[in-house]
Amino acid sequence: MHWLATLPPRSVRSFNDLAASFTSQFAANKTKRLEVVDLFNIKQNKGETLKSYLARFNSHRLKAGQFSDSLALRKP
Repeated sequence: MHWLATLPPRSVRSFNDLAASFTSQFAANKTKRLEVVDLFNIKQNKGETLKSYLARFNSHRLKAGQFSDSLALRKP
């Protein structure tokens, strides 16, 4: 909580002030959730084995959350 100790004195007057400071400090640490459309952009790299490609694709697929089969089978 080093960031908290470095806040200017009396800069936090409410919970909203604290929340805003916290968010601005740590917003970049949030992992972007993948969307189904992001999966369509995953291509097999030149020289990459099919096994390696599928492992990478499946890793990204797990980060995309739930979606319907019909959405997954739709052409981009």
